[in-house]
Amino acid sequence: MTLRRDSFFKLSKGERRAALWLAGLLAVLAAARVAKSYLFVREVPDTPVQIEAFREELNALDSLNPSSAGATDAPIAPGPESGPPKELDAVPREE
Repeated sequence: MTLRRDSFFKLSKGERRAALWLAGLLAVLAAARVAKSYLFVREVPDTPVQIEAFREELNALDSLNPSSAGATDAPIAPGPESGPPKELDAVPREE
């Protein structure tokens, strides 16, 4: 009884066929996306070579930075004291 009231069965034969094709295509695309993500998770990259090359690059960049051996934890001198706020002239409104 509920199948007779369903809007899918009120469609013409061609519309039903198109809806089923669309649903099948979406199911295939979803399955392909899941399979693709699963295969990339299972893939083992050449990590040791890549990690070593990355570490060498980091060490080269670190050698460019000045060393912080002479740095102290001295407090930073405060800026000049600010005085009272300036008085602003009124700006006439254009109407």
